[in-house]
Amino acid sequence: MLELKKPRYFLKTKGLKTDIPYPQNMKNVEGYLEYIKTHDPLSFLSDLLFPHLVGSEWILIRKCFLLLLVSQNTPDSNVRIGLNMLLVGGPGCFTEGTYITLNDGTFKPIEQFGKNHLQLINQKIRGIKLRNTPLDDNTLQFHKYENVLCYEIITDAGRRIECSFNQQFMGEETWIRADQLSIGDKIWIARAAYNRKKRYIALEAKNLYEKEKTRRKYEHKYILDQKLASLFGYAYGDGNIHRRFGKPPYGISLIVNQEEKDIIPLLSMYIKDKFNMKPKITRRKIKPSYIGKRFIKRKQTLTYIELNNLMLGSLFSFLQEKSKKRTVPDYIMKSPKKIISSFLRWYFEADGSCSCGGRGKNSINLASNSIQNLRDIQLLLLGYGIQSKISGKNLRIRKSIDIQIFAENIGFVSEKKQEKIKNLLQNLPKRRHRHTRFERVKSVLPTDYKTVYDVTTTRHELIANGFRAHNTGKTEMLTWNELHMGIDMINSEYTTKCGLCADARGREITPGFLPNHTGKIVGIDELDKMKHEDQNGLLQAMEEGKFRVIKGKCEECFEAEIRATATCNEIEKILTPLVDRFDFVFRVHQSNRQNRAVQSRKIVEQFFNLPDRTNAMIVQRYLDWIKEDVTKYESIAEMNKIQDLLDRYINTTRTNIDKVSYRSLELSFIRIAYGFARLERKQITVEHMKQAISLKDMILKSFVGVI
Repeated sequence: MLELKKPRYFLKTKGLKTDIPYPQNMKNVEGYLEYIKTHDPLSFLSDLLFPHLVGSEWILIRKCFLLLLVSQNTPDSNVRIGLNMLLVGGPGCFTEGTYITLNDGTFKPIEQFGKNHLQLINQKIRGIKLRNTPLDDNTLQFHKYENVLCYEIITDAGRRIECSFNQQFMGEETWIRADQLSIGDKIWIARAAYNRKKRYIALEAKNLYEKEKTRRKYEHKYILDQKLASLFGYAYGDGNIHRRFGKPPYGISLIVNQEEKDIIPLLSMYIKDKFNMKPKITRRKIKPSYIGKRFIKRKQTLTYIELNNLMLGSLFSFLQEKSKKRTVPDYIMKSPKKIISSFLRWYFEADGSCSCGGRGKNSINLASNSIQNLRDIQLLLLGYGIQSKISGKNLRIRKSIDIQIFAENIGFVSEKKQEKIKNLLQNLPKRRHRHTRFERVKSVLPTDYKTVYDVTTTRHELIANGFRAHNTGKTEMLTWNELHMGIDMINSEYTTKCGLCADARGREITPGFLPNHTGKIVGIDELDKMKHEDQNGLLQAMEEGKFRVIKGKCEECFEAEIRATATCNEIEKILTPLVDRFDFVFRVHQSNRQNRAVQSRKIVEQFFNLPDRTNAMIVQRYLDWIKEDVTKYESIAEMNKIQDLLDRYINTTRTNIDKVSYRSLELSFIRIAYGFARLERKQITVEHMKQAISLKDMILKSFVGVI
């Protein structure tokens, strides 16, 4: 049995590294606290907060959030000294029909992960294999947004994805937003998505002519095994469904070319084994005729394998779609590898071909009028590690290594095509080219405002339509704080009619979220979707510790002494004075590869859920230790030094502070310095003010720029 060792943290104190064993019980926690009280509590304690969120920006966010935890408004203070934080990100999402790669190598449309916005989910997906990280990942929450501007991205290999304008994809070195991609940019593509699923799927066929009350008598379940998948594959390529106007389909036909008539006994055997029916087989010689504007000369006799049965009309209902709009059924995308192999083998038998023309002309081809169908097949081929390219209405497998994998795992059925692929394998060059990791962007265009979906994952990455995509972790930070730090959280989607402030309908005023959590830290998710009345009430609470509600003759003042941690997607929809009241405002971006490597150890710890409870307990014990109030200033001389430092900064800084109010600059400096002093349980000094100015200036530059 594998034994997991307890992690060790390495603290940097004045250039020295101290190895401290991670506490395993309460007695060790007390000794742990005694050590960090005399060392660097900011660096150490901040590392214990939401450690699974990686990247250099999260290191800074952790430190600011720790200062927010230790700051506390006091009743006798003339200045508000509680700190507040706002995280700004974007709902990077995908449109309906985008396939997410699951942990077993199958594919699931993103809209099927959940029904409601912010619904909690637990679905394992395929992650990105990095050093010291597991391959599998977990989904945590489902997101749904309406009326979001979307972009369509197509690569030179024909891969397509439609997503929101701010969805980020992995480039050669860093993450790139969809609206910032240019033609020719390289984008990361999955090399393979090996299928590991073993459980078969049961399909239900119904007699659609029967009434609803008696329909149960005419239902039958079929296990999607290799024989049924073979029939699906051939019907998908060379089959049609029997229909009458205004009535459900009543049967199917499979069409076989004269040169491939050796597959007829196999198809007949599969039909008899699965449906216990004997098909009607007829031969027809079709006369030359027009298809559209093309004149087709038909020289071969076609064999029709016909089955007339209402159950089969329901089972093969995917054939009702027109050829230009046809897509691979979802149950095929979710099937085990053996089932997909049978489906692809017979589909390539129906609509595929094999070319053997020497160097540069060797390929396995598949033709289809539906481009989306070819993209679905392209995804299924990733389950074998086969990379293909879509050109026009054809999908081509051209690399020698991919052709060899196709022949070993899929292949053809008829003797004619089996002979061709044997000749192709003999003529392949011995040199094998490696699979490419990147593809170039061929087209990137805005489409329309659509409903988009997203899922929050543990490592904030996923594979969508073969693309490596990223989502932010701002909501996950609030969720971690609610679970481990006891911070209550509210979301705009789940807000009652009372809202953040109060409900003034009726004879009495009903208090909302803020009055019920006075004296606490609150988490507010998607602040930009809150009503302006709620935003105004939050502004009053952050400025005065209370807010007033007036409606007609009803007037009431509510205490709301809170410190807020909020998130939003569109900061422009938040009232400007309210944004100005937040001391720490961060734009949450994705981390580069170097930062991910530094934090990979903590990803593993989060996956096994080892340190979270102990981490929160250590931080809570430290906060209990520093609850006693401290004096603001040591002496008048120290206060004068702080004033001189502020004057010097305002007169010499290159940061564009002209439009920054005194609440968000001078008073914010004092509040942050107070947090630094309180963290060390000391009185405010010039050194604390220097630290506050350095931290706040770094945040301001990212928003207001420099002169």
